[in-house]
Amino acid sequence: MRGQWFIDGTWQPLEEEESNLIEQEHLNCFRGQQMQENFDIEVSKSIDGKDAVHSFKLSRNHVDWHSVDEVYLYSDATTSKIARTVTQKLGF
Repeated sequence: MRGQWFIDGTWQPLEEEESNLIEQEHLNCFRGQQMQENFDIEVSKSIDGKDAVHSFKLSRNHVDWHSVDEVYLYSDATTSKIARTVTQKLGF
């Protein structure tokens, strides 16, 4: 099983290379922790004043985890909340 990362609200997938790096970092930090079962339709949660529990630097962005299911991708100009889905690969 692996997760795929998307921009929250638009559900546009992140580039595969970045998604794979984020997924590996997510598993390293949060493997075994449970995500909330129901997702709120409201996606505009404020992150002001919250400290990230983990950060990860990519080439053009960085990712902050505030919890197992509250993850933000920061770029030069914009901040986007990202979401993860999990699929099971069939075959080899």
